[in-house]
Parts: sequence; structure tokens; C-alpha cells
Amino acid sequence: MEILCEVMPNGIPEYLPILIQSQIQNCDTTLDIHQRRWHPLIISVCLSLYCRSPSAYQDLRNSGIILLPAKSTLIEYKNSVKQKPGIQNENMEWMHQEASKKNISDFGRTGGLIIDEMTIQEDLQIQRKDDAWEVIGAEDMGNTNNAIITIVSGKKQIKLATTIVQIMFHGNTGFRWPVVFHSSTTANSHQLYNIIWESISALDEKDFKIDYIMFDGAAANRSLTHLMCDNPKMSEYTIIDVFDNNHTINIIQDIKHVLKKIRNNLEASRSSNANSNKRHLILNSYPVLLEHFENTFIFNYQSGLRIHKRLTKEHIFLTGPTKMRNKLATDTLNKDMLYLMQAYKSSLEEKQGEALNSTIDLLSQTSEMVDIFMDSRPIISQCDQRLNKLQTILTFFHAWENDPSLNKCNLITRETREDIDSALMGFLSLCKRCVSEGHCLTPAYMNSDLVENHFCQQRGIGNGLNTNPTVQQYGPSNDAVTLGQKTLSGKCNTGGKATFYEAVKHKKSKRSRSTSKSALRRL
Repeated sequence: MEILCEVMPNGIPEYLPILIQSQIQNCDTTLDIHQRRWHPLIISVCLSLYCRSPSAYQDLRNSGIILLPAKSTLIEYKNSVKQKPGIQNENMEWMHQEASKKNISDFGRTGGLIIDEMTIQEDLQIQRKDDAWEVIGAEDMGNTNNAIITIVSGKKQIKLATTIVQIMFHGNTGFRWPVVFHSSTTANSHQLYNIIWESISALDEKDFKIDYIMFDGAAANRSLTHLMCDNPKMSEYTIIDVFDNNHTINIIQDIKHVLKKIRNNLEASRSSNANSNKRHLILNSYPVLLEHFENTFIFNYQSGLRIHKRLTKEHIFLTGPTKMRNKLATDTLNKDMLYLMQAYKSSLEEKQGEALNSTIDLLSQTSEMVDIFMDSRPIISQCDQRLNKLQTILTFFHAWENDPSLNKCNLITRETREDIDSALMGFLSLCKRCVSEGHCLTPAYMNSDLVENHFCQQRGIGNGLNTNPTVQQYGPSNDAVTLGQKTLSGKCNTGGKATFYEAVKHKKSKRSRSTSKSALRRL
């Protein structure tokens, strides 16, 4: 190694001598192929490349340009951390080491837990482990929950798991990690309560702190909110950390799921439901109907100049799969839709246009929500106008809910109203606390996209993007996803004012460098 460093010129990549030395050692023809030894750095890089694209790695290995470790060697390293349902000490230690290797600060080790479920294939497998046999594919919600199930049912039984409950950590500086997963049939609020506090305890032992818990608006998650918080509205969806009474945790609904549920309420509101018990939304004495969106969609194409360029039939005429797509809901409730609805109103006669007043009022609120929660500028002050706008939106929905002239069919569902409160009140409360501590919070990164992306990669690694994995496939694939992606996400909250200004300065310098390059190309 010393000879290589002396021979090579200055300015070479730091780890190039290691690569050359390994090539010289492993090219020895007298050496058996099974006796080859690889530097940990080379194994790490090769493992990352292999997990991202096994075929590309194999093509590089077969090219004859460079000697690389065999696929079997990489798989052995990849599976060295055993992933199975429940808290795994090896996984937690790996998380701690990775954070230390990335020089993650204390603020970066503070963040949120994002919880979501994914349907899996039912499959029961029996495999040998040392001198014993274990069953894989059964329901496993942790030792505490499993014991409770046995006590309540009076017997120990095996149920095939149908879903995976994944809990991911998302740090304020972008550090992300799949903390734990559980196999379940249908996780209830009490089971989720136990596994969340177990996860927080395990993270606390590795010096990670949780500021918020985020999930979607499933019935079990809503019950979990009331289980963790006696009066969510009064406490602004804030609970005391049971492991640190001086620290609080906020419960926040994923805003993208909330917007989707608002859109689904609009889709159910029709003029034909006026004299029935079905959904017929009324706001400020005017109806808010699906027909308004359908007519606006037709106007968008008939006007010659499409005002809302992303609007398609999929946005308005919903089917089962399209109802589940968050992006379609966001496009239906954003400012482009608001401008289009206003343009459509101006094309109508005065009395016909008045029928759209309440729909436009609602869109003016939802479009602000979309804009704020897609804004990548951090909130660094309690005087930020976006916080005032969110408070105004919250007041708007509360006033609508408290209108005495309306019945439950004239309002969005109670569940959706609760989710709006959790998303807005929880976020406002978290902002207030973080800003008072001198930190920043970026609205655009407060969503569950990380865990949704994790599920997409799980499907891709297994049997294709349209096929869900089994429990046996899910565990090892967790290692592959972790190794194949960056543990530092681009979606991060800045650590404070100094960090924020440094980021802005970096962007400006990067922009100036790109401008210089374009000028050189022109020359």
C-alpha cells in the first residue's frame, strides 16, 4: 500500500490504492477463487450497487474490466443482519452505526415515526434455525401483543398474516431507517399502541428521539389517537413522552391522505342526494357538488386554452384504484383547480355562477393546504404567514362543522373532520415547539412518502411491482432496500437558522457554477 501511494500522483481518489491493491492480490493465478479476500470498503460499495441493480452489477463483473466479489458473497453479507417481525437488536445497532458513520447530529437523530400497512401474500413456511424449527408467515405483533392474544383467546393459535405494519424513522436532517415491522391480520389500536412505545423505547436506547408520530386515517389509527390522547382537540394532539416527562410528542395525520378523503367526500356529494340520507354537502347555504367539478372539467377542454393542464378524466371520474391515488386528489384540490372553477363561474350567468360560490370557497381553503404542504421553504419563525393561513383554514372547517342549520349528510364525514384537526393542529403545535427551540420545520417533508416508497421497493425486489411479497420475502428485502438506497433522504428538515442560511448559500453557489458552465458551453 505504501509503495502504491508513493508511485501514484497527487490528487488521486482517496480509496483508489485500496482498489488497486485488491485487484493485484486477487489476480494471482495460484490463488483459489474461494480464497479471495476483499476490503470492507469494496464489499460495501459492491453491496450497494448489487442491491440497486443485480443485473447491472453482474454485467460489470462479467465485463472483464475489474474483479469484483461474487453474488453469493454479497448475499451472505446482505443477510448477516436477520430481519424478522419485532424489534431486532442487530437492526437497531446497525441503525446506530450508520448514523454515526454519516455524522448525524443530535438534531438529526430527532424526528418522527411514520407508520403504514401493506397487504402481503398469505404464505406459511417452516424453516430450520440452528437446532430448532420456526414458522414464518404467521401473525406476530410482538411478545406483549402475542401474550395478550393468547390470554384473551385462552389458547395459542397460528393465524396467517395478511398485512405488514412498517414503522420507519425519519430524522430532521433526512436520516431514515426501517425500525421495525410486524406481520398481522388486522392490527387494532391496542396492538399499535404497544408496538409504537416499544419502538420509541428501542430508539431512545440508541439516542434517537421522537417528536411526532404520523399515520393515515384508518379506523384503527383514529382509535389509537384517542387511546394515546384523552382529549385530542384540547391538547392539540400532543402527548407526553412516557420515557421523558419533559418531552412531548405530536400525533399528525398524513396530509396527503387527508386531502384524498376530502376529495372522496366531494365525489360522494351529488344533486340527486338532496332529499335522501346520502352525502349532500352544503356550505354557506350553497351546495358543494360533484357536478360542479364535472362541468368545470368539460369547460377546461371546451375553452380552447386548458387552464388546468394536468386535469384528466381520472381526476374527476373516479374508480376504485384511482380513489387511492394521492396525486389525483392533490391535483383536484390545488390552485389550478381553483382558478379553473373561477374562470368557469365567470363564463356563466350571474345566478348560475352563484351556485359555485361555496365550491370555490372550499377550494380556496384546500388549495392553500396543498400549497403550504408542498412548500420546501422551512418555517423558521412563529410569525410565518403560512402558520396564520393554516389557523384560518382550521377555523373555516370548525365554522362549517358548527353550523346549526346543517345535518351530518351536509357535512364532510366525522372521520375526515378529525383527520383535518390532527393534520393541522398537530403540525401547528409541532411548529410552535420546534421554532421556540431554535429549529426549523419544512412542511413539504411532513408526509408518509418515505414509507410508501419503501413499500414500492419491496414489491419491486420481490415478484414485480404489481405483486406483494410474503413475510419470508419481506424481511431479507428490508436489508436490500436499506443498502440499495441512500440512508440520507433529500427530504429533510433544516436544523436551525444557521443551517438554513448555509443551505441557501450552497444553492446559490451551485447555481452560479452551473451558470458558468453554460456560459463556457456557449463559447
